[in-house]
Amino acid sequence: MNVEQALFRAIEANPTDDVPWLALADWLEENGQPARAELLRLHRELRELDDGPEAYRREGRIQQMLVKGVVPCVPVVVNSIGMPLALIPPGRFWVGSPETEEGRYGDEGPRREVRLPRPFYLGVYPVTQAEYRRVIGRSPSAHAGTGRLRDKVEGLDTSRFPVEEVTWTQATAFCQALSDLPAEKEARRKYRLPTEVEWEYACRGGASLYAPFPFGRRITAKLANYRGPGPQRKVVGRTTEVGSYPPNAFGLYDMPGNVWEWCADWYDSDAYRRLAGEVTTGPAQGERRNARGGTYGLERRRVRSADRSSFDPEYHDSDCGLRVLCEWREPGEVPKRPRPRKRR
Repeated sequence: MNVEQALFRAIEANPTDDVPWLALADWLEENGQPARAELLRLHRELRELDDGPEAYRREGRIQQMLVKGVVPCVPVVVNSIGMPLALIPPGRFWVGSPETEEGRYGDEGPRREVRLPRPFYLGVYPVTQAEYRRVIGRSPSAHAGTGRLRDKVEGLDTSRFPVEEVTWTQATAFCQALSDLPAEKEARRKYRLPTEVEWEYACRGGASLYAPFPFGRRITAKLANYRGPGPQRKVVGRTTEVGSYPPNAFGLYDMPGNVWEWCADWYDSDAYRRLAGEVTTGPAQGERRNARGGTYGLERRRVRSADRSSFDPEYHDSDCGLRVLCEWREPGEVPKRPRPRKRR
């Protein structure tokens, strides 16, 4: 095991300990990667700051570096089907958008400061067609050689395009099927969809408390796959291969744009009024499930980090996909098993 891997393992064992994170930054600098070292240090410093000028300045610098193409250095686990999962450390953030944010909808408030007490792993990319096919046996995607939108991807290998035409029910079934794979069971990995709050925390990347996008106050064709006005905007008009745009500060790709990503909880237009402290789940029942991120066919306002949408659990279209969350365990922690039902 080399130094970098050893530091990653130390971080995974205790993501709240700053020592291995800062040791990793030192290692990056010593090995000719000063920009990545600076990005990592700024990110860790930002976690300790309250709202104010210093936090705002560090955020701006991080966003500037991301736009310029600096790739964050984060621990990544690769599972048995080759799916990379980034470690998302615990932390606090403001969910929702300020009333002054351009393009804001009324269900994005009131803003609430919430804390996610446990780390988790999140797919570095949306689930791809190849990954979905490997677990489920087939892909329902429209943007594929045999899909209903095959003319838009003629001649392209779509195996690394996001899977779409997936209902919420199918998305949750994929998570369960992935969890049930023998290699994943042996590794004691449990998968599910992220909650809406977990998704927004991950999208903001720990570095966009004030900005509408993970990259700052602006978004362009170079940063995400969406539909927008202006001569500088080249409309793709379809999904694109995952990872075609820069990552956010947590090392996650395609959080804004490309496809909607289903979330675990029910939609409630007034949900944020009940959020406080470590309460990060939505209502126990409802009619529509949350979906976040916007799509290749939607305008700028719909790919903001705070934008909310929801659909019937059986809804599916060429812009509906998913990203999986893998629950983090402390070293030696045994996963909880459901209690057996008592016989009547």
